[in-house]
Amino acid sequence: MASIYDIKPAFQNFLRPIVVGLANIGVTPNQITYAALFLSFIAGGAIALTHGASWALLAIPAVMFVRMALNAIDGMLAKEHDMKSDAGAMLNEMSDVLSDAALYLPFALIDGVSALWVVLNSVEHFMNIDDVAVLRPSRLSNDEMRGSLDLALSNYGKKYDFDFNVNTTETIVCSELVYVAYPQIDFMTKKVLTSFTISPDDIAKMASGDKKAPLELTFFAHDGKKVYAKGEKEEGDKLYRTLVGIEDTYR
Repeated sequence: MASIYDIKPAFQNFLRPIVVGLANIGVTPNQITYAALFLSFIAGGAIALTHGASWALLAIPAVMFVRMALNAIDGMLAKEHDMKSDAGAMLNEMSDVLSDAALYLPFALIDGVSALWVVLNSVEHFMNIDDVAVLRPSRLSNDEMRGSLDLALSNYGKKYDFDFNVNTTETIVCSELVYVAYPQIDFMTKKVLTSFTISPDDIAKMASGDKKAPLELTFFAHDGKKVYAKGEKEEGDKLYRTLVGIEDTYR
């Protein structure tokens, strides 16, 4: 059965002339990200204010399609036109969270809809993404691993860290959780705007495949298909290193 991953290359090819045109007139990925965020708030606001009027609900599929296109465009602008930046990566991650909340939470205001199901998703739903990599520390004792698990669970229930600041303790975000849970690992942080942050991309690069690397790749799926698992499909390891842009940091 065909999946969304099968049409992704064709969708990108369809959008590429638009991306080239936008790049030529000086449009940046961040501007596209803001446009997608604005669109999500407008659509979510319409649902909230009308308590789920038919016209507002019927507009959601079109809004989701346009938002998907905008998300693809900002990524293509960044990657294909050399506009990548740490601040842009953080903005993209934060805007995705805000856009999702703006679109989904208003459904809780519709009569007969349980708010519980608006904010909870299954692991299977969460894993509906393009690529996923599973990494683990290369050299930790059993006691250290138990300690890391305790540290990770101690952050359960904290609010989302919209500042992406690794020095905060009352809020947390996904990459910060890794940083906090493994104090034995010397993670690289960067100052973005006013906060010191840790990028998921930088964590991914720490699984370089070298024996001295602090992290190792155990599983990798690309475009929705498994391409690497430790002990099998070793060619997928090279694809992983190419995609995350690993340099010879640990070689």
